[in-house]
Amino acid sequence: MGSLFEMSIPVKTLTILFAAAFMLPVALISFRRLYPFLTSFAKLIASATIAAHIALIMVWFVAQPASALEEWFWDIDREWNIQSILSSTQFAMISGIALVLAWKNRSEGAWRRLYFVGLALIFLYLGYDEYFGLKTCVLGWKFCIRLMGEALVVATVCVAISSPKRLMKWHSCLILGLIFIAIGGLILDGLPDICDGLFFIDLDRCFIISDAPDEIVEFVGGWLVLLAVLGQLSDAAPSLRPRVRRALVGWFALWILLLCVFSPVRGRVLGVPGQPVSVKFGTRVELHGIRIGENGLPSAIYIYVPADMSKDDVGYSVHLVEQLSGESIAKFDKLANRYTRIEIGGAGHQRVYAQYVNLKVPPHAPTNQALWTVLTVWRADGGEYMPLKVQSSDLPLLDDGQVILKELVLPAETSPTTSVPLASFHGGLALEAVAMPQHAQAGETLDITFAWRADETGGTDAIQFLHFVHEASGAWWGIDQQPLGPRLPTRLWYQGLADSETWQVPLPQDLAPGSYTVYTGLYGIYDSERLPATDADAVPWPDNRVALGAVVVEQ
Repeated sequence: MGSLFEMSIPVKTLTILFAAAFMLPVALISFRRLYPFLTSFAKLIASATIAAHIALIMVWFVAQPASALEEWFWDIDREWNIQSILSSTQFAMISGIALVLAWKNRSEGAWRRLYFVGLALIFLYLGYDEYFGLKTCVLGWKFCIRLMGEALVVATVCVAISSPKRLMKWHSCLILGLIFIAIGGLILDGLPDICDGLFFIDLDRCFIISDAPDEIVEFVGGWLVLLAVLGQLSDAAPSLRPRVRRALVGWFALWILLLCVFSPVRGRVLGVPGQPVSVKFGTRVELHGIRIGENGLPSAIYIYVPADMSKDDVGYSVHLVEQLSGESIAKFDKLANRYTRIEIGGAGHQRVYAQYVNLKVPPHAPTNQALWTVLTVWRADGGEYMPLKVQSSDLPLLDDGQVILKELVLPAETSPTTSVPLASFHGGLALEAVAMPQHAQAGETLDITFAWRADETGGTDAIQFLHFVHEASGAWWGIDQQPLGPRLPTRLWYQGLADSETWQVPLPQDLAPGSYTVYTGLYGIYDSERLPATDADAVPWPDNRVALGAVVVEQ
């Protein structure tokens, strides 16, 4: 019998039902309970705004776009289009009316005027951000918006307590509107998508709550705030002067004009924050940018996921990998979200989604070792997660499915040093001390320990040479390798580094006996030029070779 009640419904239709179930009761109650207290001018603005919202939603529902441009133009959840212009203008209306209220309440005390000025500034910013959507380029934007909203609610409650009782309905309406804005802009973003159907209803695709539904709730919240300030304006100025009415209407028109003039759609390109990159994976998934946090780990990646792919199909993994062993010491896995987006490409309107990375470094993670952060994008296939192959990339690859995002090192805790180094090299590298035996046997392994420090952050790839020069014949023998071995190339040395490495130098079996002067130094890995070196008195070492002492080799 259960199958008799099953039905299929398009997601677009479900969105319209949601809009009707949410918007109509709010509008009807407002018309009955609040409209009688509005002036004719206020009724006209409130009615025109809600009517425009409903009309645009209906056009979006019935429109059959012939191109991607037409689809973008009416989409409820897109930036820089007719829908976002209306939402942004609604916030600008609130800002303009709040400024008029500040002027009308100049005899009520400075604190009340300050409240309306603050309300105007907040909604002016929200109107700007509603259209341009730049908040997603700022880390912690949700916390900042929530803090600003909470402060506004507290201020409204304080103003309501000291206001006449007749204004209580408008303060309550404003607070309710702020709550709806918070629900739409912050809470609904975190709800999971509905992909398996809703009760007995089958859906043609995932019902993404963070798309159209959250925008509809924000529409209604903004309209209630607009209604609240219009109500307070009707109470403060029952007969508003014609020039003030014209100024308000002119402000609304000017705002729309400014949005059109400065819209990125007019050829401008909004790039992703952080480092722009271009990596193309299979199934048309693309990586457009990386944001690196203060700890050197990626804090966000910006990827394009085609709209016809289910959100639950695509995910990503970021691993912290030891370069020497290739082992992963930390990882972060997540399904790709469609919540926080950035429009890039100007008229192309490509939607790039911000994926936040919270890679936790374990306490046992190795310090002073070269590491990579590596990205893998994968797709679910029959319960298995298959990595997408990289088709093109301007970043280095670990293999055909792993992209190296960044090379880094986790610094070790060190104590400040005051010792004078044995040698200082160009680039802030300093050889502090050397420990080596005075006697050795040909054919044995000689242990030599080098203590290094860095007074600047690295950037130069250097190789250390070690030369043994026979004092009698002048013949020499040598060995080259990285100062701290392959575990930490000099390009990753950081200011304050202090570390040592013990070289195990295999002496040749046929090495001639005698006393050898031991020299060392650094040269660039790409140009093979020796780095300038000075001694403790800042005197240059001849040939940029540092004399370490003598070793007597016995046969």
